[in-house]
This record gives sequence, structure tokens and C-alpha cells, in this order.
Amino acid sequence: MAPIESVERAGANGQRSGDEEQAPTAQETHPKTLSSDQLAPQSLTQSKSKRWLFSIALVTVLIVSVIAITRSSSLIRRRVTQPTAPRSLAILPLQNLKQDPNSDFLGFSLADAVITKLDYVSSLTVRPSAAVEKYRDRPIDIQSVGADLKVDTLLAGSFIRDGDNLRISYQLIDVKSEKILGRGMMDLKYDDILRVQDTVAAQIIQKLELSLSPSEAERIKPAPPINPLAYEYYLRGVDLHSQHKFPMAIKMLEKSTEIDPNYALAWAYLGASYTSDAAFELGGREQYRRQHTYNFLWHHIPPGFRRLFPQSYPQSYTQIRESQIQGKRHTGHRHTLSR
Repeated sequence: MAPIESVERAGANGQRSGDEEQAPTAQETHPKTLSSDQLAPQSLTQSKSKRWLFSIALVTVLIVSVIAITRSSSLIRRRVTQPTAPRSLAILPLQNLKQDPNSDFLGFSLADAVITKLDYVSSLTVRPSAAVEKYRDRPIDIQSVGADLKVDTLLAGSFIRDGDNLRISYQLIDVKSEKILGRGMMDLKYDDILRVQDTVAAQIIQKLELSLSPSEAERIKPAPPINPLAYEYYLRGVDLHSQHKFPMAIKMLEKSTEIDPNYALAWAYLGASYTSDAAFELGGREQYRRQHTYNFLWHHIPPGFRRLFPQSYPQSYTQIRESQIQGKRHTGHRHTLSR
């Protein structure tokens, strides 16, 4: 029995030896760990790739920045060399809601007062009173009026007078979009009517975001006090002058200058009315003699008002008569209207 057990024991030992030879070692079951020398080439390659990509990105950003700066500089130069055109505005005669003939003169003359006030502002082109006079007491179509007057902005409004009380409402309108840029309403006493031109002009400047030079800002300040009755006669004279009723305009303006001799605009319109009356009503040498007197007063009118009323030089009665026979009209005044 002993030999058999020895054989069996030996066979068992031989089988275990074979199994041990066939079993994988620990080094064979786990991947080999690479040394730092083996990893160095791969890490160096990845680092170079990252630096290359970063360099490309940096160059791209620099190129885009240079293009953006170049375009911005070009736009700035273009704005400096080609400034935008001034905004254009037409101030239409106010509509009389009460249909009171005795107050009708306010519609055109108040619009003229605001036009005169804004004449100082170089960043705004305002249509003269002669261009808007035809729209008194007429319904307003924004697009057609804007196209006719070649403006991008309109000021339209209305008024109603009840005894000593006056209410004025107005809208500032963008012609293209018909959007209301600003609106206002004023309730005031009739004797305080001079405030209208200052208030409306200030709101136009604000809503259109106009830039004023120091001298323009000084000139656009509220007008000095004027005798209310003298101002009313002046407004009536302006309205009559616009309708070519020169003799009646002269009477109103003479009353204005008698009450307030320091009101320069009344003198300017009075001189223009004498010229126009002599030209169209054949008033003759007497009217021109008076015009000589008012030409002297011309030099005392503020420069801003002179641009509204260019100085007209007297002509002889014979010259006027001949020019009328030939069908020529000599107005000598920017606000003299043609129908």
C-alpha cells in the first residue's frame, strides 16, 4: 500500500506543479508601469500641441481686433469728414378751435414767433414763415406736408381763447414714422402770451436732442419782458403782413413801436412793411422816405434778427413802376409771401 500512496502523492504534486506553471504571474495580470523616461516624449508632444493651438488662437484674436479697430477708425473719420445733416422742421400755423375771427391772427403769428426764436440754432433747419403760411386753416396730412416742405419733423397744434384765458396744445411729429416725439399743453393768461415762444422752442430743442453752442444757448434764453399790448399789436402786424395787407400791418406795427420803442422785431417788420407797401401798393416816395428812417434803425437790431429780415435798399418810384409793368415783384424781405 505504501508504494501506491507514494505514487498518488507524487502524482498530486506533479499536477500542482503543472498548474503553477500554467497560472499567470502578477506581472502578467497587471499592465506594466511605464517609467518617466518612457512618458517624457508623449508629454512633450502634447505640450507642444497646446502651445501651438494657443498661438493660433492668439493670432486670430489679434487679427480680429485689428480689423475692428480699423473699421471703427474709418467710421469715426467718416463721421468727422461727413457730418450728419441738420434736422429739418416746419412749424405750422396753429388752428383756431373756437373759430373766433378776432383771435385768428394768433395762429400764424405765434408760429412765426417760434420760427424766429429757433433761427439761432445751427443744428436745426427751420422752414421760413413764408413756406408754411399756406397751411393756415387747412387740414394737415403729415406725409404730404412733410414732402411738400421737405422736412423730417413737423410741429402742429391748436389754440382756443376764452376772454383772458388762452390754451395752446401742440405735437412734435416725426414725418417718416408719424411718431409723436413730444407734446405739450399750455394754459396761460392772455397777457402772458410772450411765454409761448420760449416754452415751445425749449421743448423742441429738448425732444430733438439738439446741441447748442454757448452763444446759441445764450441767445435762446427767454425773451426780455415786452409790454403785452405792444406784443399783441406786433403779432397782429405780422399776421397782416403775411396776408399782404401792408397798410393795416403798418398801423399795427407803428402802434407797437409807439408803446414799446425798444422792441427790435417790431421795427424790423415795420421797415419791411413800408418797403412792401411801396412796391405793391404804389405808396411812392413817401413810403421810401420812411424806409430810409427804418434802415437807420436796422443797425440797432440784434444780428440774429437781421438774418430773418435782410436789409432792403430803397428804390425810386419809377424803378418800382417799371418793374411792375414788366411783371417783376420786388419784395426785399424774406417773409414776404407769394400766392
